[in-house]
Parts: sequence; C-alpha cells; structure tokens
Amino acid sequence: MKTLLKRLSKEIEKVSKFQAGTEIQGQFNCLDNCYFDGKIEGDIKIYNKLVLGENALVIGNVYAKNLIVNGRVIGDIFVENKAVFSESSNVRANILSIQLLEVKNGAVLNVDNLIMKSTGRITGKLFAKNIISVNNTNHISEM
Repeated sequence: MKTLLKRLSKEIEKVSKFQAGTEIQGQFNCLDNCYFDGKIEGDIKIYNKLVLGENALVIGNVYAKNLIVNGRVIGDIFVENKAVFSESSNVRANILSIQLLEVKNGAVLNVDNLIMKSTGRITGKLFAKNIISVNNTNHISEM
C-alpha cells in the first residue's frame, strides 16, 4: 500500500493554471508545471512543463523543459527536452535547443532558425530558413 501511495503521489503533478483573460506585463517565472491560456508581453520561464492554451498569446521569449503550444508565440523558444506544436498553434520564432520537436498537421510555424542537438528528432512537417545541428562537442553544421 505504501508503495502504491508513493507512486501515485509522484504521478500527481503540481500545475499552476492561468486561464483566458489573464494578462501579464513583464517576465513570468514558475517552478511548477504551468498551463497558460492568457496574454503575456515579456518572457515566460517555466522550469518544468508549459502548456500554452488555444487563447494564449506570448509576445516574448519562452523557456521551458517541455512545451506544448496550442496558441500563438512571437519571440524565441528555448526548450530543453520536447516541444509539441498542435494544429492550432501559430508561431513566429527562432527555436533553440530542441531534442524532440513534434509538429502536428495544421500548425503554422514561421521559423527563421531551428537549432537542435545532432541526436534530436523532428516529427511532422517543418519549414525553417536555417536548420542547424549541434553535436556534443558543440560542433555546428547546417542541415
């Protein structure tokens, strides 16, 4: 029973939720997982998983360990692990430090520069002006 409770408590994640109608001016930081469906003019830094809802508008840079975009982003995106761009996403950004990038059908991505680890993967269709691969020794090559 103790083992089951311990496992379940790990599965229940803390999530900070900001619904449509929320407006933030300036930088926003969050240590927990975050669901954001409002508007922010400034950088958003999430130390775990960030989900941007369909009404979300970020005018600034996005930093997250994992990211799901359903809304709009105008700025640069920095993701440590995985980024998913849903069919409702609309993004104009440079995308940096991605290990796994998943692009759903219908996603609108206007990307100048995509910088990925050489071991990274892209699933779905993505058009970028420049795709740059960085290996473990920080050697850079264009794809």
